[in-house]
Amino acid sequence: MKTVLLADDLKFTRVILSRAIRSIEDCEVIEVENGEQALEALRNNNKIDVIVTDIMMSPTNGLELLKMVRAGKTAAARDIPYIIVSGAITEEVQGALNDLDVSGAIAKPLSKPNLNEAWREIEKDIKAGGRTMRPVIEYDAIEVSQLLELRAFDQARQMEITDDQNELMAFLGAVPLLESLSHGELELLGRQARTIHYSGGEVVDGKIFGTTRLPLISMGEAEFLEPTELPDGEVVEHRTAHLEAGNALGTFNFMELADDYNHPKVRTIRATDAVVLEFGDPDPNSELRRIKSKVEFAIGQILTRRVGYANKSMAMVLTRQLAETRVKRTAGGYVIMMFVLLAIYTIGMRTLLDIELKGSARTLSSVVMILTFLAPFIIMLRKGSIKAVDLGLTFRGAGAAVRDALLMSSIFIGVLVACKFLLVTFTEAYSGQPTFALSQDFTRLTSTGSVDWLFYATNIVIYALFVPVQEVIARCGIQSLLVEFLYGSEVRRATVAIIVSNFVFAAAHTHLNVGFALATFAGGLFFGWLFHRNRSIVGVTVAHFMIGGTALFVLGLEGFLK
Repeated sequence: MKTVLLADDLKFTRVILSRAIRSIEDCEVIEVENGEQALEALRNNNKIDVIVTDIMMSPTNGLELLKMVRAGKTAAARDIPYIIVSGAITEEVQGALNDLDVSGAIAKPLSKPNLNEAWREIEKDIKAGGRTMRPVIEYDAIEVSQLLELRAFDQARQMEITDDQNELMAFLGAVPLLESLSHGELELLGRQARTIHYSGGEVVDGKIFGTTRLPLISMGEAEFLEPTELPDGEVVEHRTAHLEAGNALGTFNFMELADDYNHPKVRTIRATDAVVLEFGDPDPNSELRRIKSKVEFAIGQILTRRVGYANKSMAMVLTRQLAETRVKRTAGGYVIMMFVLLAIYTIGMRTLLDIELKGSARTLSSVVMILTFLAPFIIMLRKGSIKAVDLGLTFRGAGAAVRDALLMSSIFIGVLVACKFLLVTFTEAYSGQPTFALSQDFTRLTSTGSVDWLFYATNIVIYALFVPVQEVIARCGIQSLLVEFLYGSEVRRATVAIIVSNFVFAAAHTHLNVGFALATFAGGLFFGWLFHRNRSIVGVTVAHFMIGGTALFVLGLEGFLK
């Protein structure tokens, strides 16, 4: 028995395709929603014999998936039979499909004879030992990205489903609303059905359907929108339902609801076709009127289930909001505490501004600063309102994070060395100084006048011990919490969090010297980006030690920052 992998982002379409495939051959059908899930299914199942997909899926659409298969970039054999069933097969798309050696390309709505023909071609290929594949480089060279613009799909003119009675009956038979109707009743509705087309983003005028017409989506997507007014008077529209193929485009006046009932606004998401069923008949005892009553009952059941689902959804939303509020309250409290401690710390260190801190004194001041900031973070974690792993305080993914840190830090260090070389070579003020030099503040001479390497190494060890503590405070304690506390897109929250957390941490170093604080801020931007990239404290700690250790103990840059 064959195993077929079926990928389509619309559940209704998967039902129709799966039913059609099984009617041709008794086989197992594995259903997935997009190309990414299809790739995972191919990795987890080495017995898949045929792939059937749509084109318009995300992430990884059908064209991209076919190209990956033919180029040998999936777990499937390169010559595995591949059928495309899509409503967006333009002339250009068909050309690309032919170049990619597609086994069959069928336009939606699905025609069983076309599927039968494609299946026979597959059987011929299998008996012949499979298709002959061209070199991988030829498939890699085929450009598909420009063919995937939404405009190209929306402009693809489809055959009206009501033009083919067999296709129309297959569609009506798969609509959940009509599952209680007999074949004869479906045929009666099909005789008067017509197709209506909407472009993407078009608001549907329900008045045209009156009380006797019911539109069912055959292609495309739509949404229910509910407007709400904010305190400042701004009106915001919220999506309350997502409608795909097989759903009613809206009941509008089809159901005899209360006079004060406000029908939701309906808007298409992309180009959408709807089959409009006509139930009008002046005879109250007619067959159409009886069928309408059955459909109204089915709609009522769906609306009842939708109310129950809405209640559960509301409870889930409120639960998430409560959890989010708790996280933001904890994060906000910690951030406020950080600013208070920063103010206290800055005032306390004010007396040291005129004192030249070196060696142990500098280390001691840094220890005081670190412990001041670390204490409230430890208290917050012990309360348990935020988990350490959510803040990046974890060894999960440490291997990949360390490898990334080694690569990025090496590049950063290379730039740092090059900058100092240029500085001492072409700048008169630093002319004659070496590119590599020991740190002035952490160097001590022995009684014989030579460098006390044990003391120097001890300072490096102390630095290495406090680097992870500093990163825990700056990244997990400030940056991660700011990301949780702020609103907006992920990029915006991360950017603001990186900048603000580094301002706070750099300000705590101004008592040493302004140059050192500015260097802390500049380097911190890189560390913040690296932490956000890998979400692991291990990787950014390695990067901090490599870059900071090189700058202080190998290049002696601290002398340049005064």
